[in-house]
Amino acid sequence: MVDKYRVGVIGLGKIAQTQYIPALLRDERTELAALCDISESLARKSTAVFGQPECLAVSSIEELIARRPQVVFVLTHDHEEIVQRLIDEGISVCVEKPLCWSSAHAAALVTRAREKGVKLYACYMKQFDPTFEAFTEQIRAAGEILSVNVQCLAGNNKKWCDPLFPIQKGSAEEKAVSKQMLSKAWDDFFVGQTELRPESQLLLQLGIHQINLLHALLGDYSVDACVRRVRAGKLSISAVFSTGCTPVSFSLVPLFDAPWDWNESYTVICRDRLLCYEPGCPFLGVSMARLHVKDGTNGLGQSELRAGYGNPFAMMIRAVFDSLDGAKPEEKRLSPEQAVQDLRVVETMLEHLRGAK
Repeated sequence: MVDKYRVGVIGLGKIAQTQYIPALLRDERTELAALCDISESLARKSTAVFGQPECLAVSSIEELIARRPQVVFVLTHDHEEIVQRLIDEGISVCVEKPLCWSSAHAAALVTRAREKGVKLYACYMKQFDPTFEAFTEQIRAAGEILSVNVQCLAGNNKKWCDPLFPIQKGSAEEKAVSKQMLSKAWDDFFVGQTELRPESQLLLQLGIHQINLLHALLGDYSVDACVRRVRAGKLSISAVFSTGCTPVSFSLVPLFDAPWDWNESYTVICRDRLLCYEPGCPFLGVSMARLHVKDGTNGLGQSELRAGYGNPFAMMIRAVFDSLDGAKPEEKRLSPEQAVQDLRVVETMLEHLRGAK
């Protein structure tokens, strides 16, 4: 068992500053090796804000690798090239979903990591939320599931953040370069398949998270139908999934103008109870995830479980370190193979949309 792990973080935006870096620094097994961002000024500001030596600030993957991290948390928008490079250098990687933008490319990364003997983790921290864990336990205990409804009224229309967070930003010039690089990455990915680019980006940037949580709740499921709508210039996507005889309705509507607009819910109707899970929002200073339970006594038996939002990040990081130690069995919630399956669901949804055009 290792006392400390040399940790790198690449991509120092809002989620890194508000959640990942604070959670890493609270874990006694963390030894920061580097904070990396394409914005040099943002990297330097981040080390200052978190009380770290300025020498840990780097702005290229080459500099990051030179610091000899044992594991790197990849928090950029475009993961594939970075993850591939780190794997080739023998560095373990933890990446937020999606692992990349294609199931075939994701499967290739999984194979490459296995060949190199490197740990590759693809995770969504909400699976580590205690309320979500209680949600899954309630579903397993309920037996027959009559229906599932997933609704996400959130999106990427406006990047706002709670002023309680002292968010550090790069210069205007650096931000422009970063946006150009991301736009080029999307352009390269969509060469020859531009007709569903808005739908693909919405599902890969946002819907992938709900798709992942559904796999955790229900196991494998099939895509029965998928439709798109454009209202007032805004794209939304709805789908019907099924697992066995259980229908699952899914709605993804990007209405996110501020954190209080974030309305995500998972409602499960069982034979003897009704369950509703409402995740919190990572961009609020004080945010709670909630699980509502109504039992079969005509709604008289009600309970509610709450948990603070920062907790899942800490638990996820702990699971990564435990896996690196090898002291515990492999954690299914960190499985890159599941990330591949999530991407296959996205691609099946897009096939339905393509057939409807």
